[in-house]
This record gives sequence, structure tokens and C-alpha cells, in this order.
Amino acid sequence: MSVLVTVDGGFVGYNLVKQLVGHGAKVSYFSRDEHPVLQKLGAKLIQGDLLAKGADETAITKACKDKQTVYHTASVNGDFDNYDLFYQGNVIATQNVIKACIAQGVKKLIYTSTASGIASKANSPGDKAKAANEPVLNHYQKTKMLAEKRVLSANGVENLITNAIRPHCIWGPGDKYFLPQLLDRAANKRLQVIGDGLNQISVTYVENAAYAHILAAMTDNIGGNAYFVAEEKPVIFWKWLKMILDELKLPLIEDPLSYRRACYSASFQAFLKRTFRFKSPPKLTREYIDAVTLNYCYSIKGAKQDFEYKALVPPKEAMDKTLRYFRGKY
Repeated sequence: MSVLVTVDGGFVGYNLVKQLVGHGAKVSYFSRDEHPVLQKLGAKLIQGDLLAKGADETAITKACKDKQTVYHTASVNGDFDNYDLFYQGNVIATQNVIKACIAQGVKKLIYTSTASGIASKANSPGDKAKAANEPVLNHYQKTKMLAEKRVLSANGVENLITNAIRPHCIWGPGDKYFLPQLLDRAANKRLQVIGDGLNQISVTYVENAAYAHILAAMTDNIGGNAYFVAEEKPVIFWKWLKMILDELKLPLIEDPLSYRRACYSASFQAFLKRTFRFKSPPKLTREYIDAVTLNYCYSIKGAKQDFEYKALVPPKEAMDKTLRYFRGKY
């Protein structure tokens, strides 16, 4: 089977390519950069830009030729404050992938979405469960959810089958965002517990996230659906994080900052940034506060029922691999 994977930094994309090659698929990957590590796995580079104009704008369409499945993992992430960059990189780029799939008669498009824009009630996780206190969405979350809607709306157009995979807090070797942002704060002695410290979250080990994409692509009659994918049980966020910090010998300020005081501080820092046009991001933002204080617990019942999802890597092995990767980096 011939497949295409769109990649950027290579975290989910690398693990997906590795697993696909291991399954015997003929894998090509589409990227602006070369990513030699993917070529070493046996994947073929098709170089191009999902937002290219002029003579190069058909690159993604050409890349989709003769592909049975396209996995769209590439996205724009980061803490910079430029909505248009996120919109172009996540929404418009995804629309270009959809058009290319339709033009080339691709059978399936599997999209790497996110669950991080949806808060859930503690101890009652569910596919549609939401807390009364909705999270403040950042540019990444807003645009990823818009892109997901476009992907799912394209299901059935010219026989294209689409699905979205919604992991949450993807972690593991190669992580560049979730754990590193927290570990950087800890290394600089700026990581403090906010709230009561009892909030629960679902986390998704990167190899398991990649595996879910493959299972969805291999399953018929599930088009048009989005699936939460995470470990079987949520974790108590601050307890789970402290275990990692202790293993890496990094400090945590355990004297908690109340949610209200944290929000006041974030508002004041945002005011200073707007007033004096500071270039560096505030140390506290509402998005960060909500990320580390709200409950984000998701049911994987749909994924288990529809494509028999189960973790490829169990929690202890996932933790051991992750700790080995991060030791000595801080």
C-alpha cells in the first residue's frame, strides 16, 4: 500500500512513518525540510510547501497521486501571538490537503487533530463531556478545531473517507512542546502548582497516538468521525508531573498559587505586554493556567469500539522510554 504523510517537526510524523514502514507500507512524506532521519527509515521525501503559491502550489496534489491513504500530521504550533500564521498553517494548509486528496482520488485522509480545546468533568470522562468552566483557547487550538471541521465535512466528497484522531498532551521521546515547556519552567525554578493540584488529564504517548492513525486507516465504515485517543486512565496532572520532575531531579514549587491569583497575575502581565509592547511572552497566560488546572479527561470508548484501539506501549514502558530521553537534557 502506498501512503503519504505530511510532516513538520517530526514528532507524531516520525513515529507514524516508522510504524508504517514496519507494517510494509510504501511510505512517502511531504515536507519543506528534508528530515534525513525519515529517509533512513526507508521513507521517500517529496519536498514542498502546503502553502506554496505559483508554480509550486500543485506540489501537494502531485504528492497525493497514486496514494491510497494520506495522513496529515503537519501543523503550526508554538506560543507566538500571530493568529494569521496559525490559520494559514493549520486551516488553509489542511484545506489544500483535502483538495489534493479529492483531485487524486485518495481513498482515506486521516487527520491529526487535538483534544486540548475541550475541557471535561472530573471523574466522568466522556466523548461529549464538558466542564462548566470552559478553557480559554489559544490560536493553535482554535485553528486545529476549525481544520478538523473541514476534514470531517469532506467525508464522502468524491468517495473520500476522512477521520480525525484527537490525542491529548502527546508525550514521549522527541517531544518538543508539552513536557519541554514544563521542564524548562522547572529548570528555571519557575514551575509552581496552580489550583488544588487535583485536576486530572488524559495523556497520549506518542507511539500510541501514531498507532491509532494506522488502525483508523485500516478500518472501514467509520468515515466522518473524530476519535479521542489517550491512555486507558487519566492521571492526576501535578502528581504525574512531580514523578517525572523527581526522576529528572528538577524542582517544583509545591506551595500552590490559587487559580484566582494566577488569573489576576496573567491579566496584569497581558496588560503590561499590550501597553509596553514587550516582545517576549508573559510568564503566565490564561491558556497556560487553564491547561494546568482544568480537568481534561476523555473517553476512548469510540476508538476501542470502532477500530479496536488499545495502547501499543503500556504506561510503565512509555515512562521509562521518556525518562531515558530527557535525562541529562536539563
